[in-house]
Amino acid sequence: MAPRDDASDRTYRRLSVADDGAGPAPERVERLLAEAAGDAPVDAAVREVAPGDSLAPATHRGTPVERLLFVLAGELRLPDDGASLRVGANEAVVVPPEPPAPPVAVGDEPCRYLAFGAP
Repeated sequence: MAPRDDASDRTYRRLSVADDGAGPAPERVERLLAEAAGDAPVDAAVREVAPGDSLAPATHRGTPVERLLFVLAGELRLPDDGASLRVGANEAVVVPPEPPAPPVAVGDEPCRYLAFGAP
């Protein structure tokens, strides 16, 4: 994804994903990712994390990278300078390369999500 200035590298950005009543529009998420990544190679994976566990940092060859998370089930809490952003099923968020704290799965069920990253 495109490099950003130092301040925005530590800020979460919520993405709006269209929902036509039949569920989220994954092609919208793919389009947002493709626009952000340009010609860069893109990694994608489905992951699951237990309630209370933190997500591992995303890196490429030891360098922190930005990633897009699309939550399939459960909920994530993203601590951000004293506040918290919560992202649930059918919502997406961009996690900066070096967030203030790692995202954490919250609630009673595991959080399943799609993780996209572009080195």
